[in-house]
Amino acid sequence: MCYLILITIYNTKIIDSPTLNSLKKCKDFIADGKIVIWDNSFISQKEKDINNLKLILKNTQIEYIHTPENLPLSKIYNHLRTYNNKFDYIILFDQDSHFDSQLFHSHKKACQINKQYNLYLPLIIYKKNIISPAFLFYFKGFYFKKKKIGPTNSLFKTAINSGMIINFDYFTKDFKGYNEKLNFYGTDDNFMLQYQKYNKKFYILDYEINHELTYSFMNNNPKQILERYKDANNALIINYEHNFIILFILKIFLFIRGLFLSIKYKNMGFLK
Repeated sequence: MCYLILITIYNTKIIDSPTLNSLKKCKDFIADGKIVIWDNSFISQKEKDINNLKLILKNTQIEYIHTPENLPLSKIYNHLRTYNNKFDYIILFDQDSHFDSQLFHSHKKACQINKQYNLYLPLIIYKKNIISPAFLFYFKGFYFKKKKIGPTNSLFKTAINSGMIINFDYFTKDFKGYNEKLNFYGTDDNFMLQYQKYNKKFYILDYEINHELTYSFMNNNPKQILERYKDANNALIINYEHNFIILFILKIFLFIRGLFLSIKYKNMGFLK
């Protein structure tokens, strides 16, 4: 299978990215494919580091794109839809995922039996919790309590971007693209909300990826949560802006949650 792999990095050196270091272990599976390193850092990567990566992954094309203005994920992902090369699948990654070649082996094995799905997802683990895939009942999410492998109903489900393996033809032709009002939060929900309209199922791979979360209520750092809280709320509003009933309920929910968090963390910033 031929993969188009996107890694988005921000103020991290190529040599320090867990995702890129993990891909070095997967050379045989990603040969003849392409890696796009989209660098939102203030300062571009050293040319020697890019060249060293090309030497290690000599059978894989590597494209480096630097956007110091910190381009929104919605625009980065939509750019991938313009690629004309023939790939079988697109994989989206953040910079800090830890995995090995078993991810690709698991995907290949799943496709041999279940090639009809447009989306394959690994289990994403954070602090021993399954954070992706997850339930999403409109704007309220819940984590899976138990591991589930295989075909899964897509209705009322979501998943984080990192680790998504998406059928290339679906992504570039049938998928309508990301709402570019979104910045860095909500693109995953935006994709999944569209996906479930036309795809009854996706496939959960028998593979786990350990992944860090900068914005999670399992993260007890109130400063980190507050920094991203407004962006995440704004993304929810954008994703449901055309459903006036849900939007009205959502705004009430956000006010109540903000009030709870302001009391919990003794910070009125959650209400602003």
